[in-house]
Amino acid sequence: EYYQFLFKDATGYDITCDDAIKYVDEKIDQYLNELKDLSARIKGSSSLTKEYQNLLTNEKFMTTSSPLEQLELYYELTQEDFPSLSVKPEIVVKYIDESMQNNFSPAAYMTSPIDNITTETIYLNPASIYLKDESGNLTSSLDTEYLYTTLAHEGLPGHLYQTAYFKSLDVNPIRKVLKNSGYVEGWATYAENYAYNFMLGKYDQAIIDYLQTEQLLVAAVYSRIDLGIHYNGWTVEELHSFMSNYFSIGDVSSVVAAYQQLVEIPTNYQQYFFTYLKINDIYDTVSSKLGSDFNVKSFHKSFLDCGPAPLRFVEDVVFSAYGIK
Repeated sequence: EYYQFLFKDATGYDITCDDAIKYVDEKIDQYLNELKDLSARIKGSSSLTKEYQNLLTNEKFMTTSSPLEQLELYYELTQEDFPSLSVKPEIVVKYIDESMQNNFSPAAYMTSPIDNITTETIYLNPASIYLKDESGNLTSSLDTEYLYTTLAHEGLPGHLYQTAYFKSLDVNPIRKVLKNSGYVEGWATYAENYAYNFMLGKYDQAIIDYLQTEQLLVAAVYSRIDLGIHYNGWTVEELHSFMSNYFSIGDVSSVVAAYQQLVEIPTNYQQYFFTYLKINDIYDTVSSKLGSDFNVKSFHKSFLDCGPAPLRFVEDVVFSAYGIK
C-alpha cells in the first residue's frame, strides 16, 4: 500500500499498480514485436546492415570533439523541433573531482536560480564519460555513444533546455519554483531518446526507429522491475530470472547490486521510465489524431508550456488543446 502511494506520486498518474503492471507488460510485448520487425528489415538489407554496424563500431555518435561543442550543436539542432529560447544561455561544463567520482552520478544538470537566465551548468563524471582500457583504467577517449544521449538528457533538449524555457515564460513566479520529478525526469528521458532524430539524414529511418524502440523497451522493462521488487515482492532470484529474458547477464550474483539499489530507492526508475512511456503515448495520440497536420514543434510547446506538474494534468491540458477527449 505504501509503494502504491509512492508510485502515484512519482508518476503523476492516479493508477493502481495492478493496472500499471498490465500497461507495462503490454508495452514490453509491443516493443519486442516492433524490434523484431525492425531487426528483420535491417538484416534483410546489406546496406542497412553495414550502416548499423558502422554506427556501433566505426562511426562516432558525437560529431564534435568535446561535450561543450556537442551541447552547442544540440542548441542549433533543437531550433527546428522545439520552441526557441528567448535568451541563449552560456553553458558551463564542469568535471567531478576524482575524490567524488565513485559516489556521484554519471552527469548532472545543476538547476539554476530562478532569476538567472544567462548561465547554465552541467557536471560530468570522468569515470562515466571516458572509455576504459583492458585493465579498467580510464583512457582519454570519450564514450561518444553514452555522451550522445547523456548530454541530450542533462542539456538540450532535456533538463537545461526545459528549465531555461519555462523560466522565460510569463507565468506566476510560484510555478517556476514548484517541481514535479515525474514531469522533469520523464521529459529528460524523452529528450535523450528524441535526440536520435538528430541523426536523420546520416542514418536511415529504420535504424533511428530501432534505436528509439530499443530504449522504449529498456524503459518498460526497468519500470516492470521496480514494480516487481516493491509491489510483487520479487526476490533476487526472481529479478535475475526476469532480467535474463531481455539481457545477457551472468549468474544471480550479477544482479545483487542492482537489486540492493532498487530496494533502497523505490520508484526511482518510475519517475524516469514509466513517465517516459506515458509522454511517448501522449505524443503518439496527438500525432495519430492530426496525421499530416501534426507539427512536432507545436506539440513540444504545448507540453513545455504546462511546466512541471503531475502528468495526468499535463496530459489533460495537451489533449484539450488538440480537441482530444
